[in-house]
Amino acid sequence: MKWGIIGPGDIARNFVRDFSELSSLQQVSAIYNHRKKTAKEFADEFGVNEVFTDLDSFIREGDAEIVYISTPHTKHYDEVKACLAAGLHVLCEKPMAINRRQYEELYELAAMKNVYLLEGMWLRFLPHITRLLEQTEAGTIGRPLSLKASMCYQAPKDPDSRYFDPELGGGSLLDLGVYTVFLAVLLFGKPDSIAVTAHLTDQGIDDCCAILLGYADGRHALLESSLLYNTQQPAVLTGEKGEIHILTPWFEKSPGLEIYPSEGGEPIRRPVEWQGHGLHFEAAAVLDDIAAGRTSNSLFTPAMSLEIITVMDEIRRQAGIGYDEEEKT
Repeated sequence: MKWGIIGPGDIARNFVRDFSELSSLQQVSAIYNHRKKTAKEFADEFGVNEVFTDLDSFIREGDAEIVYISTPHTKHYDEVKACLAAGLHVLCEKPMAINRRQYEELYELAAMKNVYLLEGMWLRFLPHITRLLEQTEAGTIGRPLSLKASMCYQAPKDPDSRYFDPELGGGSLLDLGVYTVFLAVLLFGKPDSIAVTAHLTDQGIDDCCAILLGYADGRHALLESSLLYNTQQPAVLTGEKGEIHILTPWFEKSPGLEIYPSEGGEPIRRPVEWQGHGLHFEAAAVLDDIAAGRTSNSLFTPAMSLEIITVMDEIRRQAGIGYDEEEKT
């Protein structure tokens, strides 16, 4: 496959480096960034000839079959839409857009153009999440009842940082909290109730957010995201017969699981390991889908993607978080 890269930053670097872990040869044929120097540095690093600072030119002349998008959140909607309209397959980093209306429009456009579209929730494809689902489906801890998940990062105190810039979709929720919401929806489905407390900066973005998702059958999820401090906590799934700890960093390259039976005793360790950063698992799924003629993925479906953004929309509504980008839809 010939890949085009929109947003040649650190995430895209990890993505392209992970191509070496794939069984088939992949090629980066074109790069787009509004800063030519940034695009050129990325191109030189990976031996790419075509560099563009205009999105339309990138799409028309870039010779890409599929585009990987890793720009700031508020840019995703326009970039995904333009690529889909041109008949290009798209893998876009999460969140794929700002709200459910934008998501629905993009999925409808992909269906109309009969091209592939996947929101890049790379966590869904990592081995420790696969192992977690195997353990829950096997009944290792009985019926899961409670999830506690925290993702916090002490962002640099730079007002120009994307983390604190509302024009770039700044805040802890879109960047970090979305992973905790994903894990809750993956394990428990769409919640019946949502309660939120958040602190907003003078610019109106959340620098910390705490969420309680409730379910009619008594299950619940306690979720946290913050830009004010770091945490080193595992994600903990508690069931009737014990607990599963997804070892930190649970949202990235976790060393595996620890299972604590309710009757006590030593924890049972289920280690996992892999080469590379881990983005190649997601890329491999994309390549398999396209080769089979599919336009979506069965592990992270459009329906799940829409469920997560629906929960995120309600969290933002309760917290009072808004973005100028939403005026487009």
